[in-house]
Order: sequence, then C-alpha cells, then structure tokens
Amino acid sequence: MKRQAAWAVVLVAAFSATGCGMLNDFRKTRHTKAANRYVAEKKWKEATIEFRTALRYDPQNLQLVKGLGLAFFDNGQLGEAFPPLRRYRDQNPDDLEVRQKLGVIYLMGRAPDKAREQAEAILKKHAQDVDAMLLLAESAGTPEEVKEAIGP
Repeated sequence: MKRQAAWAVVLVAAFSATGCGMLNDFRKTRHTKAANRYVAEKKWKEATIEFRTALRYDPQNLQLVKGLGLAFFDNGQLGEAFPPLRRYRDQNPDDLEVRQKLGVIYLMGRAPDKAREQAEAILKKHAQDVDAMLLLAESAGTPEEVKEAIGP
C-alpha cells in the first residue's frame, strides 16, 4: 500500500512538472505572437508589455530580449532600450542592426567613443553602410575626424 502511494506521488509530481513546462511554453508563445503582431502594427507600448511578459516565462531567450530592446528603441525610449540591446549584442556581436541602434543610443548619451566603436564594427562587415558612416561622422569631434569618416 505504501509503495502504491509513493508511486502516485511520483507520478503526480512528474505530471505537474511537465504540465507546468508545457503551460509556460504555451504562455511564452502566446505573448511572443502578440508582441510580434503589435510590432507589425507599430504599437510599441503594447509590444514592450508582451515582450516583457514572454520573458518572464523564458528569461534566457535572446530573440525576446532583442525584440524588447528594438520595441523600446522604436518607441523612443532609448534609456529603456539600452540594457536589452547591450545584453543581446554581448551574445551576438555580429548583429549589425543592434550595433547601429546602440551606436545611436551612445551618441545621444554623449558617449561618442562608444558610438564610434559600434560604427567601426559595422563598417568592418559592410564598408559601404551609409548609416554607419553617418554615425561615425556624427561621433567625430574634429573636422579631420569627420573627413576621415566620410572618406574620399
């Protein structure tokens, strides 16, 4: 009798653990889809709420982190956009879109050296990227640096 009760407890615990995981995946998926729909509709405030909610169920999901950062950026909330975009860039240094956004944030935050780093990293991959050239020129402190950024 004790053996049957012990197995029943084990089965209930196993079902609860897998059931909760499935439920969390469902919730994460639902909020992610809603966030992406809001992004498509350019409803940034709603998108950020949905991305944050989805991240509660999967805090290590870097695509959700990127989505949250981009939604904040597109809503003009640069201070809020910075931490998730930097976190994403730290794990994905080759994402040029995120580097561009971070460069703008650094430039607006009066950190031209860091903005220049982002622009130079982009230009190493795409030498003719106009946005990166503009970022580099805007982060220049002297007329000579502007000429160097724009090129011949």
